[in-house]
Amino acid sequence: MDTDDSQIAWRYTDERLAELVEAARDEGASHPLFTLWPVGDPILANNIPLFAMLHDPEVTRRDRLTALRLIYNRVTRLPVEFGSPCLLALDLQLLLADRLNSIELLHLLTHLMYRLLGYEPRVSCPDGERRKAFGLYKDGDLIPAGATLQFVSPLLASAYSHISGLSKTNLRALSLCKRHQAAELLLTHYLHSPGEGNAPWDCLERWSELKRFGDPLMDRLKEGEADLPPDDSGQRLPGTLDVEAIRLVGHRLKTQDFAKSVKLSQGPNSAQAQPRPTEVVRPEKLLAVIPGSIPPASDPNDQMQIQRFKVLQAAQRVVQLPNPDQLYRIQVTLKEEFPWAASAIETILGELRVKRQLGALDCKVRPTLIAGQPGVGKTRFARRLAEELNLMFRSISIGGMDDSRALLGTSRGWSSGQPSSLLELLLNAQGPSALVLLDEVDKASDRSVNSAPVASALLGLLEAESARRWFDTFLQTECDLSMVSFILTANSLSRLPKPLLSRCQIVMFEEPTPEHIAAAVPHALEDLADEWGLPSGVFRGLEQITNSVPARSMRELKGTLSRILKAELLPDRGQAWRH
Repeated sequence: MDTDDSQIAWRYTDERLAELVEAARDEGASHPLFTLWPVGDPILANNIPLFAMLHDPEVTRRDRLTALRLIYNRVTRLPVEFGSPCLLALDLQLLLADRLNSIELLHLLTHLMYRLLGYEPRVSCPDGERRKAFGLYKDGDLIPAGATLQFVSPLLASAYSHISGLSKTNLRALSLCKRHQAAELLLTHYLHSPGEGNAPWDCLERWSELKRFGDPLMDRLKEGEADLPPDDSGQRLPGTLDVEAIRLVGHRLKTQDFAKSVKLSQGPNSAQAQPRPTEVVRPEKLLAVIPGSIPPASDPNDQMQIQRFKVLQAAQRVVQLPNPDQLYRIQVTLKEEFPWAASAIETILGELRVKRQLGALDCKVRPTLIAGQPGVGKTRFARRLAEELNLMFRSISIGGMDDSRALLGTSRGWSSGQPSSLLELLLNAQGPSALVLLDEVDKASDRSVNSAPVASALLGLLEAESARRWFDTFLQTECDLSMVSFILTANSLSRLPKPLLSRCQIVMFEEPTPEHIAAAVPHALEDLADEWGLPSGVFRGLEQITNSVPARSMRELKGTLSRILKAELLPDRGQAWRH
C-alpha cells in the first residue's frame, strides 16, 4: 500500500465518497473509475478515494498534491489498472481545472499527462545531431517545435499564465526545486502551447515572445539561485535553469526546428479519430435550484411568497461557457476597456479558457477577490464580465452589513419575511446560473444582530459543497447555489480573515494612468447613457470634447464627464462651468 493510503481511505465515509463521485460525474468525468463505481472491484476501491481528493473542495493543497503524486506513482507502476489514458487525462484536468494554483501542482499534473500519453521531457542530442536539444520526445524522437499536443498544450498555457502572474517577491521566495519546475514549464510553453484564442502560432512568433517575455522571467527565476540551499523535495528536470537551456529553445524556434519530423499518431487518420478536448460532446446540463420540497406556511402571505419560488423546483438549463475563441475575444474586449487591469483579466479569463478547452461547459467563475483602491472600476468590471458571459448580475453591498439575513433569508411569520436575495436573483434569471458581486467585503461589520455573522455566511457561499446545500431560512429547505459565481471586492486585504482569503483567487486592480483614463472615456460615456436611460451611442461624437478629462479614477471620470456634458448641452450651465 502506498504511503498515506490508509489515511486517505479512512478520511471518507461511504456517503461522503458517493457525494464526491457524483459531483465528479456532474462535472463530466466519464472514465470507468467514475462510471462503474461502486462496483465491488478492489482496483476501483483502492483508487477512487485518490480521485475524490482531487475534487474535494475541503482538502488542503498539500493533501491534493499528495493524492496526485500517489496517482502518478500508480500510473507509472501499474498503468494497466487505469486503462483509457486519454479519457483519464481529460477527467484529471476536469477535476483540477479550478485548482491549478501552484507551480508544484501544475508541474506534477503536466508530468502525469506526459506519462499517460507517452511523452518524455529531456535535454539531449537527437540522433545525428551534435547540438543538444531541450524538449519533449515520443518514441525516442524529438517532437517538432510549434507542435500542439492534445491535453498537454492547454496545461502549459495555464502554467505560463500562473507563473507570469507571480510578483517579483513571490518569485524570489520560490525554492530551488520550484524554480527548476517553473523554468521547465516556461520553456515547454514556448515550444508547444497553443496560440492566443487557438490561433496559429508559428515558431518565429514564439521565438519573439520568448525573447520579449521569457528571457526576463527566466532572469527573475535565476536571481539569487547560488544562495539557495540544495532542494530535492520534488520532481524536476536538471539543467532547466541554465542559460544554455533557454538558448537551446531559442535556437529550435529561430531555425524553425532542426529535428526530424515525427508522426504524433499511429496513422494518417488518427488525428481525426481522437477528438480534441474542445470537441468532447457533453449533454446540456439541467439543475434544480430547489431539489427538495418546500414545507407549507400557515400564514397566507408567506404561502404566496413560497408559491412564487416553486418554479425553482424544476430542472432548468445551466448557462454554458462560450467556446475558446469567444472567450479570447471577451478577454481582448475587457482588456481594451480596463487596460490597467490586464493582469487580473488574463488570470480570470485565462482560467475560463483552459477549462473550456479541456471540455468543461458550465459557466462558473471561480470565487475571485478583486483588491484595489476605490474608483478603479472593480464593480463595473464585474458587471461587464457578467454581460459578456450572458449571466444575470446582482451587486450586494457588504460594507457595513451587520446582518446576514439578506443572504440567508428572513424567518417566516414576520412582515419582512422573505427568501434570500440570491434566490430572488435566480428567480429573475429563470435558471441556476448568475454572477453576484459582493462589494466591499473588507468593510463588513464583525458584529452580528439576530443572525449568523456575515463572514460565516460568505464562507458557506464560496465552498462548492456547502453552496450545493445552501439552507434558506424562509423556504426552510436546501437550495443548490453551486452554479452562482461570486466576485468579491476590497480596498484592503489586511482586515479580511484568512479562511475567506483561502477560498478565493486574489487579483489586483492597479490605479489607471492618465492614458488609461483617456482610453476609458467612450466606455464611461456609454455607462452614463445607460444610467440616464438614453439609447446606446447617443454621446457618440462627443469624445473629442471630453478627451482631456482631469480625473484620477473611473468614479471621478464619470462625475467629470457628467459636468462637462451638462456644460456643453445646456448653454446657461455651460457659462457657469467655464467660469
